[in-house]
Amino acid sequence: MLHITNGDFAAAVQVLEEAVDRIRGFGLSRPAVLFLGMLSDACRSAGSLDRAREAADEALRLVGEVPKRYAVAWA
Repeated sequence: MLHITNGDFAAAVQVLEEAVDRIRGFGLSRPAVLFLGMLSDACRSAGSLDRAREAADEALRLVGEVPKRYAVAWA
């Protein structure tokens, strides 16, 4: 998450969106929740509040598919 640490939120969003797409392709809900949470934060920091909300909403929706409820904290 070097891009976020360096304040390059646009680059972080790009990398995280690609990661989420790849994770979705494998059908992995638990890591998707984590990365969607990070994507939401990066979008918020970049000023893209609608996209941040979409990512957060998707993460919360996926939490229902994850057997461990601690994933809610990731979302």
